[in-house]
Amino acid sequence: MVCEHKIFDTNHPFFIFSLPDTSRGFQFNRCLKMNLEYNFQSNHFLKKGAVMSERLNWGLIGGGEGSQIGFAHRIGAELDGKFKFAAGALDVDPQRSREYGKRLGLAEDRAYGNWKEMLDAESSRNDRIDLVTVATPNETHFEISKAFLDKGFHVFCEKPLTTRLEDAKTLVQTAEEKKRVNAVNFGYSGYPLVRQMHAAVQRGELFRHRAESPKPFRRFFQFRPGQTFGR
Repeated sequence: MVCEHKIFDTNHPFFIFSLPDTSRGFQFNRCLKMNLEYNFQSNHFLKKGAVMSERLNWGLIGGGEGSQIGFAHRIGAELDGKFKFAAGALDVDPQRSREYGKRLGLAEDRAYGNWKEMLDAESSRNDRIDLVTVATPNETHFEISKAFLDKGFHVFCEKPLTTRLEDAKTLVQTAEEKKRVNAVNFGYSGYPLVRQMHAAVQRGELFRHRAESPKPFRRFFQFRPGQTFGR
């Protein structure tokens, strides 16, 4: 699906929203100017200078046992085999967090009891995580995201980024100063329907594509609702 339009225009290159296919790739490629690159063909992040087969070490905070969002993030991160689930602090209870992490396959020393323990340990590792997803209660997003950005980690944060505009602006400023990505990620490209449609387009089975957007978001798009793309 080739839609050559900007999703939105901003002077803050670390405040990112991801969307499927080339529209998402365009925006990520524009934003990830520092330590990560976004690859159009494979639809995933790469370390600068890395080969296609190299995976990014990924950590998860929150999303404990029985959590719908934790399951979604872990499955989504593994879809293309470009992320390795390397570390986690998954539950508010330290013992449950460690035990669940180990059951998910994390090494014992990387199944952490809480996010502060994870931050301290990962900061001193040579094989530290490349990025972390924050999937905790909304009111904790700012503190955790800020702490990891300060230590030089890229951060993906569940919606909302913060609960206060002032805190969101602080995260954007911190990401700029640290030259790190601070993103709110919408995983639409992981939906089975979207992936099936993408494959159908690649095979040439679909020839025209109709672009629609909800009315509140139309001002972000540089196309008219109902406009078609493709052959």
